[in-house]
Amino acid sequence: MTKVGFVGAGTIGANSIFATLMLTDRIDEIAVVDIAEAAAVGRAMDLNTASVAFGRRTKVSGSTDYATLKGSDIVVVSAGVPRKPGMTRADLLGINIKILKSVCAEVKKNAPNCVFLLVSNPVDILLYVCWKELGFPRERTIGMTSLHDSARFTDIVRDATGDRTVRATILGEHGETMFVSPTLSSPKLAGGDWAAWEKTTRGRAMEIIERVGATAYAPGACTGRMVKAILEDTREEIPTGVILTGEYGHKDVATGVPAVLGKGGLVRVVQYDLTNEEKAKLDITVKAVKEKIAEGLEILRNPPPPAAPATPAKA
Repeated sequence: MTKVGFVGAGTIGANSIFATLMLTDRIDEIAVVDIAEAAAVGRAMDLNTASVAFGRRTKVSGSTDYATLKGSDIVVVSAGVPRKPGMTRADLLGINIKILKSVCAEVKKNAPNCVFLLVSNPVDILLYVCWKELGFPRERTIGMTSLHDSARFTDIVRDATGDRTVRATILGEHGETMFVSPTLSSPKLAGGDWAAWEKTTRGRAMEIIERVGATAYAPGACTGRMVKAILEDTREEIPTGVILTGEYGHKDVATGVPAVLGKGGLVRVVQYDLTNEEKAKLDITVKAVKEKIAEGLEILRNPPPPAAPATPAKA
């Protein structure tokens, strides 16, 4: 029996399940876990009906009990506080790192053989921390990162050029130091306004958040595509957040690079001959992520004291 667990029944979690149901018919059971029972059960009820509407056999159930993850082949984690207007991904670190530490303990206990697919932000830093907390091999500890950024960049370029066939690939951090790789993008884009397109891509998430409160459909679609690649062993090359162990000259860090996904998660990192400029940008993004990882690990070692209660104002 094929089973997928989803931790987090918020907007992204729900859309990830919806996209997964659309993209693959290989799943017998989906378990949705959330600290809010109403969200977990309510989303599951709605998505279970969606499964029927899609003609799937997949049973979707919701609970607050992590034990329902037992037997999961993949566990997708989108738990945590979402970004709000004016908030950077780094702002989320202090809050979400504590949440993810707790989630990892439960996943390790209940689904020790799963592929752990992280969606929560800031995903690069949290992916590394989760890898350490879980003790899973890197093949089973991956993040939904550069696929989303690459899709955004491609969307922006297609609108700018009017060419719906072009594609582009973003590498590096899912954040301010992400960069487009001309080497891995359509040759016909040569001479394009890469800097302007990169800038628009970096700001697109916050633009959406300010307009409608959250990004939802695109991250959900990207997550569903990655789940499909793993379950169906498609061996598709997808820009993915992985733990580097020497590829591209870097190790002991998590960041987005081209990767082949299939049964068991990460099959291999694909190493392309990047230009010197691309290598320099990758160096910058790796340095930035390592600094943030160090900050995250320090938070775990020495958590800040709880805020003092407010003093009532005197009459």
